[in-house]
Amino acid sequence: MSACGFKYCALDIFEAEDTILFDLNNHDPGDELRDKFDLVTNFGTTEHVINQYQSMKTIHDLAKPGGIIYHDVPMSGYLYHGYFSYSPVFFFDLAAANAYRVVMQSYSKNPHPTDAAKYMTEHGYPDKSYYDCGIEFIFEKLLPSPFHTPLETRTSLGVRASQLDTVNQYVRNG
Repeated sequence: MSACGFKYCALDIFEAEDTILFDLNNHDPGDELRDKFDLVTNFGTTEHVINQYQSMKTIHDLAKPGGIIYHDVPMSGYLYHGYFSYSPVFFFDLAAANAYRVVMQSYSKNPHPTDAAKYMTEHGYPDKSYYDCGIEFIFEKLLPSPFHTPLETRTSLGVRASQLDTVNQYVRNG
């Protein structure tokens, strides 16, 4: 970014040039960083962090209204890389809950299969290999509102509209 003439700042657990020591599991960006950035990138970071809520909230809080949030993370496979893989449903619901405009979405598949671990095939995985697949979503943060947590209810049985309205109201009001 710096080589292209952009001012750059990283949040990381490792010391480096132009880096603020920051743990996405626990730290809050504070007023000095909140709503300050034109571009916030998640190029394969959040899948390594247990606290997904705090990670997504921090990304939201860092981007200023009109700013861009760029996620490029695993969707499936990558069984030896991080803790999480993401689905399109997650990103669509994240966008809806926070009034993000979806600027772009893209999906990729590694052309070469990865060998399945012996412990997988010995315990029911039917194939000798699998494919690593990635997902990218680019959002524009439209509003200066606090972060809202999405709640996936498509597969829930017996959820009445009144219950969902109560839950959504609670989520919006924190």
